[in-house]
Formats: sequence, C-alpha cells, structure tokens
Amino acid sequence: MPVRRTFTRAASASGTLRLAVALAGTAMVTIAAAASPAAAAPSQRADRAGASQVSAAQDHVLAIASQAPRVPSVIGETQGTAALDLQAAGYVLGRVAVVIDLTCEYIGVVKTQSPTAGTFATPGTSVSVAIGKAGGKCL
Repeated sequence: MPVRRTFTRAASASGTLRLAVALAGTAMVTIAAAASPAAAAPSQRADRAGASQVSAAQDHVLAIASQAPRVPSVIGETQGTAALDLQAAGYVLGRVAVVIDLTCEYIGVVKTQSPTAGTFATPGTSVSVAIGKAGGKCL
C-alpha cells in the first residue's frame, strides 16, 4: 500500500504552531511548538486527548494518537439504518443521492457509499450514499 502523507500547519493567537502529519493507515502525529513555555501549556493538555504516546517539553509537544477507525459498510441498508450505523462508528451521514438501480438489487437501500467501506477516516467524516430506485426492467 502506498504511503500518503498529509501535512497541516496552523498558527494560533497564542503563538502556538501546530503541524499534523497523517500517514494513510497509520497513526496521526501532532507536533505543537510555542514561542514561549507559557504558550505551550494549553496545547500540551489538548494534544494529550486520545494520544497513546506523549512527549512534552517547555516549548513543544509530540503526541502520537491511535490510527483512525475504518468506515463501516452500509451497502444494502436503509437510509435510517445507515445513518445509525455510521453515527455509532463515529461518522455522519452526508449527501444522500437517489440513483436508478438497473440490477433491481438495491431498491430502497444503499447502493454505493463514499468513502468506501474499510477506508481509514477521521471520526466525524461525512459518508455520502446513493439509494437505489426502480428503473429499467425493475418497473
């Protein structure tokens, strides 16, 4: 599996600089550095939430959190059940589209989803679905 790296950098009013590095299928690493020890203190507490390993010094924090959970499969479920299952897994139901199902196998249930089942995604990510409707030979 190819490794994908995502770098995010943000500065806050307190002078804290954050760098988040996400490796696809691996852990999330957050590095916070502050202009002064006083500015680093609040970020140290925030970065420890959910982290499995934390290293803190006067001017930086390194937190390694557990890997993001995988998106569950909601294929074949009704829209309501899909929403509940996604919520239970920490995700939210996003855009809901209705598509013609020429196979007649997914009438009234989820035919496709994005991101696909098994994808690593940050909790709170929206999962879009397409609900099948009768068309073609299903009429």
